[in-house]
Amino acid sequence: MTYPKRHYREIRQALLDKQELALVDVREEARYAESHPLFAINIPLSRLELVDVYARLLRFHTPITIYDNGEGLAERALRKLKDCGYRDVALLAGGLKGWEEKPHRP
Repeated sequence: MTYPKRHYREIRQALLDKQELALVDVREEARYAESHPLFAINIPLSRLELVDVYARLLRFHTPITIYDNGEGLAERALRKLKDCGYRDVALLAGGLKGWEEKPHRP
């Protein structure tokens, strides 16, 4: 199955344009603490249904970008968020590595 993807440049531009978005790291908290993009929040896949995801991601129309570090968690989280009613959910192209290897110029 193929999933929609967003690239670093798209997220960067949305932040510069002050658009609403959510960048969600679905790895466990310890992995998230080791390295993550500045504006990312952590909602581990293992707790996605236990935490009140609706309190963290308030609007169903907000563009949500999910990532992991190649563990395969992001795809599962994307499906769960879609099942919860979120409409605009995509994977971060390249996962965490795709963010870390971002181009140095706009």
